[in-house]
Amino acid sequence: MSHSIETATRSFQELRSLTRTLVLATADENGQPEASTSPFIQDEAGDYFILVSRLARHTGNLRARPQASVMLLEDEATSSQLFARCRIQLQCEATAMAISESPEVVEQFRIEHGKIIELLSALPDFLIYRLRPISGQFVMGFGQAYQLEGTDLGTLSPIRPGT
Repeated sequence: MSHSIETATRSFQELRSLTRTLVLATADENGQPEASTSPFIQDEAGDYFILVSRLARHTGNLRARPQASVMLLEDEATSSQLFARCRIQLQCEATAMAISESPEVVEQFRIEHGKIIELLSALPDFLIYRLRPISGQFVMGFGQAYQLEGTDLGTLSPIRPGT
């Protein structure tokens, strides 16, 4: 592993471990893109979980079209260059999960996001979506883009111009 790959891998792992919300892109019934944001948790296999209301547009979009794009972004306040913010972009397959059948996921949400989870998970319109990444990229800055590879999409491979 070259020094730049080592640096990129550390940056990737740091962004993935420090980020607590994701940007979620879904498509409506006309194929129009819609963006939203959601707190999430991630399991050891690399899957992301969001706790969402059935009343939210993104939930209806996921139910009808179970594909989503997810982005984890470096905080604007800590970015040295807003045009080259560190970011992880993932293409995911979405699967709905009943809260009653996912107590370990709900508990992890409570640990990571606090007591609000007790209220949200008790509401009848909330459910969990598993977002399983199938491909992705990590952008560390200008000219520093990496394809995510491996079973957990945790291995970085440089993207070269023209490839």
